[in-house]
Amino acid sequence: MTAGWVVPCMVLVLACQSTGAVADEVLSVQASPALSRAPGVVRLLVRVERDPANRSLVVELNSLALFRSSLITMEGASAQAAYWLEFESLPSGLYEATVTLHRDDGGTTTAEDTFTVVP
Repeated sequence: MTAGWVVPCMVLVLACQSTGAVADEVLSVQASPALSRAPGVVRLLVRVERDPANRSLVVELNSLALFRSSLITMEGASAQAAYWLEFESLPSGLYEATVTLHRDDGGTTTAEDTFTVVP
């Protein structure tokens, strides 16, 4: 009877460990889903460590057929720690999502993820 609990408990532990790794990063981006059909819809989860020096995020979506860019202004340590962005009607292709964090001292940090939209 206890064997039925082993797999769910292991999955829970692994999920907690992977969530902790993301929380330690200054900036991360995750595209979901990693594979979709055209016209595709993708949601990006951008996580940012709160810091008084944070000023803006530039989110770029790039493929051979499409380029989109968004600017999000931030208010330092009082800014959100997570942002959801949704992109719709994406044509087929291999996409790279790039997020760049800009600080008031001129420093930048970049995170990337890829996803695919198939015909």
